[in-house]
Amino acid sequence: MTGKLAAKLGTLVGMVAVASPALADCTNTPTNRLCDNVQVIQLVTSEDGSNSIRISGNYSDLTCTPYQGGYIRIDMTKPFANVMYSHILSAHLQRKPLSVRLSDNISTCTVVYVYSTN
Repeated sequence: MTGKLAAKLGTLVGMVAVASPALADCTNTPTNRLCDNVQVIQLVTSEDGSNSIRISGNYSDLTCTPYQGGYIRIDMTKPFANVMYSHILSAHLQRKPLSVRLSDNISTCTVVYVYSTN
């Protein structure tokens, strides 16, 4: 590797490190199950049409159970589920953090809504 290429690579790595947000863990309070400022690591669409996401962050404080080893379900039967899915997909493709609110009254972790901030 030439000196110029190494310098450019070092600059690029530094820019990515500065641009990457600090990721938070999921929290569980009596009124809120929230995974704030997390990255969508994986987005899965199954043959039955169900959708799930795997996100960064620590799930250990949640009282709901992640689906099949760490996935959070998106209930596609809900109104505006396609809009929410689009928001999640957009954040995933742009590598942007978002916040995910989880259902309070279902044992399997299910997305209620998502939001993002810049």
